[in-house]
Amino acid sequence: MTEKLFATPRIRNTIQDQHQEEKNNKAYPSSKVVIQNYIICSPRQTDKIIHIDNITYLSNPPQQGVLLISTIEGHTFIKFQSYLNQNIVPVISPSQTPKLEEENKENEICFCIEDTPTYKVSNETNEIQIIFIPGRTIPVNIKPIKFKKGSFSKFCEFLKQLGIHFCNGNISIDKRRLAIMVDIPKYLNELCNQKQKDKRIDWCKQIQFDNIKKINKNYQWNNENESIIRKGLFYKGVDNDCRCSLWSKCLGNSIDKNIFEKIKLQVNNLVDIQIQHCKILKEEIEQILKDVKRTTINKSVLEYWNCPIEKIKNCIELLMKCWILYDLDKGYQQGMSDILVGIMECSMDDYELFSIFVQLIELMSSIFNSKIPFDCIIGPIVKTLDLELEEYFSMKKIGYSFMYKWLILLFRRDFVSEKCIRLWDAIIAYPKNKFHYFIAVSMLLEHRDIILSNRLDLDDISIFFLQLENKFDDHLLIDADIALSTFKQKSSKEDQDLVFA
Repeated sequence: MTEKLFATPRIRNTIQDQHQEEKNNKAYPSSKVVIQNYIICSPRQTDKIIHIDNITYLSNPPQQGVLLISTIEGHTFIKFQSYLNQNIVPVISPSQTPKLEEENKENEICFCIEDTPTYKVSNETNEIQIIFIPGRTIPVNIKPIKFKKGSFSKFCEFLKQLGIHFCNGNISIDKRRLAIMVDIPKYLNELCNQKQKDKRIDWCKQIQFDNIKKINKNYQWNNENESIIRKGLFYKGVDNDCRCSLWSKCLGNSIDKNIFEKIKLQVNNLVDIQIQHCKILKEEIEQILKDVKRTTINKSVLEYWNCPIEKIKNCIELLMKCWILYDLDKGYQQGMSDILVGIMECSMDDYELFSIFVQLIELMSSIFNSKIPFDCIIGPIVKTLDLELEEYFSMKKIGYSFMYKWLILLFRRDFVSEKCIRLWDAIIAYPKNKFHYFIAVSMLLEHRDIILSNRLDLDDISIFFLQLENKFDDHLLIDADIALSTFKQKSSKEDQDLVFA
């Protein structure tokens, strides 16, 4: 049974030969300058290379040599390579350029200019000294570089042609007009992370995954069985005929049925004049009516309800109106109707549907109604689990807004129905763990290599994940479980308070 979670027969491939890939990884392992063969459209500038002579790299001792500027898939790399013989005449003509060292990597420096968003410059009589300042941790220690004044102007002019500008200590890069496109089927087929796969196998052995039982209606909810039921629900799920009743028990504090009936009666007795005279109520109901019309009723709900789609949408409209009368302060927000549809996959009882909906919205209150910025919740988790990715996002000023849709819809657009419902089982089994955050971060981390290798920006990332809708796998449940455990062990109390509040 465990094999289903790990069955990912995928192999990463690139158009580089193995020797070249090893060379690149060794020279700059944090970005792995890789041109992957599932990139089918890359509207970037043509690859170029230029060298600038008479450069002094202020290592210890200082080295003289040339500065090589190259572009790979639109990303600009700067490399210093020292002369073979350091006892050279300070001023030379191009025809007298000394030979460069071929093998001594200690005298080389190579970095991507996107990793140095700021710089410091100082002028001397005939020279200009520049210090490139990294915006994140990179595997090289960049020393100051001295240019002859003529060389520096040539250097800046060439970079300007590439859309790179130096101004008042900041390095800005012109935005590409078009985002990159990825051959998603090919990419997913080749995606492989053996290290993460091994982690899943070890984790399942540790929790004795194969010994955990799926929950059915024969399990009685009591103090003795509660921990067994929650664990079974989390890892193995529950039969659909008792799913909603178990969800309600795990979430706790269900709404009283008499209160619900009174609210429903109020909704049915609303008259137009009441709605017209209450601006907030009018706006809320208008938004509900718009959203219900465009809410997708998936195949699972249609099969479970076995009735005309109009009846299902009438139920959604009724329960959403009940919600705004129940809590007008929180009100209706886009995405809520989608969450209700998810509950409708396993219940047709309007009280049960409404009660679980209210409990789920309470669980997700930090998303729907939090005063804490979304990035302040996701950021600490990413930082704890993948510092390199968090530093890259911070340097590029990329926020986590592209993940908001995942959470506001509780992954209903990202996983097929049967996989999504299993994630809901896990989220509801232990509400205090805020497991939905760790699922979202695990979705991001699974694809961190393509983001870093191709230096994707926010537009690239948003389009990339849009193409992955309904293509995520449920092995992310185990990844998120590992992520949660790691975060609890390694994060600060302050970060935990933010996430689990």
